[in-house]
Amino acid sequence: MTDDRPYTEFELEPQDLIRRSNLVLRVGHLMLGAGTSSLRVQQSMQRVARALGLDRLQAQITFTNIVATVHRGPIFRTQIGVVTTPGVNADRIKEIQRFSRELHPSMSADDIAERLDAIERRAPLHPSWLVTLAVGLACASVGFLNQTGGRDLLAVLLAGCASFMVHRRLLASRLNLFGAVAISTMVADVVYLALLMGLHGGRLGSVPHIAAGFMAVSIFLVPGFPLLTGSLDIARLDLQAGMGRIVYAGVVMLSMGIGSWSIATVVGLQPSDSPPLDLPSAAQWTLRVAASFLAVFGWAIMFNSPLRESVASAIIGIVGGVVRLGLLDAGVVAHLATFIGALVIGLTIHLVSRRLRLTRLIMLVPTLLVMIPGAPALRALLYFNSGDLMGALQNGITVVLQVLAMVCGLVASMMLLDRAWAFTRNDR
Repeated sequence: MTDDRPYTEFELEPQDLIRRSNLVLRVGHLMLGAGTSSLRVQQSMQRVARALGLDRLQAQITFTNIVATVHRGPIFRTQIGVVTTPGVNADRIKEIQRFSRELHPSMSADDIAERLDAIERRAPLHPSWLVTLAVGLACASVGFLNQTGGRDLLAVLLAGCASFMVHRRLLASRLNLFGAVAISTMVADVVYLALLMGLHGGRLGSVPHIAAGFMAVSIFLVPGFPLLTGSLDIARLDLQAGMGRIVYAGVVMLSMGIGSWSIATVVGLQPSDSPPLDLPSAAQWTLRVAASFLAVFGWAIMFNSPLRESVASAIIGIVGGVVRLGLLDAGVVAHLATFIGALVIGLTIHLVSRRLRLTRLIMLVPTLLVMIPGAPALRALLYFNSGDLMGALQNGITVVLQVLAMVCGLVASMMLLDRAWAFTRNDR
């Protein structure tokens, strides 16, 4: 007996393949939206595809897009996913990586979908007040490491907290990201300068370390995850994904520069090197250790990292920071000191993360953020604004060399200890 009824278009579609393809793309979309590198996105998608019984997965991943094709026998399906609001969620990266490693062939599509629902619904790990305070302390710590001291650190802390709260509110209102960055930077600088005037009797000219604090109050806006993951993508010759992240990071930092430059122009802030703090050696190194810990811990909390990763990152940040600062005190050029510090951090994180079963990527970014050369970047903008092209060029070259040294140190550490980085594979 034959069935002569007409089939609907829906019944003619490979529904099971569509369901599995959707799940593979959903994993990639969640990972990409959480800020991880294209390599980690691809690895998670591959694991889910194998667990779902798919024969092959081909994926092209950029900073905001995924084009994925799944194959099962002679049938294939291509889908496109778009991330409209790039962000960072370290806890989501960790949970999806752990979930993808625990997959096994006996899991059904319904089981995988249920696990992904639970991960997507996870609330932030830390309350808003704690995140705000952690960011403020991180800004003040970076200010100290850049020679800000005394009462001025209180101004940096409060201005950093105020700017962070404004930034979150602007993003929640769906304001254009680059506009939100510029406004948040201006808020940070205005609050900082206003507090300094109150602390110093209305005389900003008597503040010797004003430029260092001026940079530190908005350092939390530096796009650390896109900057480092983009550099890692480029190191693996994934140029399409890497260049998108690097361009995005560059535009965000340009927006920060426009905000700082605008306020600096209004108040007549002049570029200058901050004089060293007059502290005994033992006190200075004790405070450096504390500042390194608080800076890294603050960034990790801001990225929604679990507490174990946050504390481990902060401790490792002390190791790398002490090495780098010690080399600088010994007269080593800044970019070489930065390279060695980043290399030490990368090697230590690789070994510690394996031993303690921690997620390496979400530990790398906060530990390296304290090496971002914010002070010379600000001086380059101010020199350019005042027409001193040689001063702007000199500081600009310093910024480029230190950023390259930081990335090269990180890549070198990964190539030394990770075969996936040291050798290329054709079946990626």
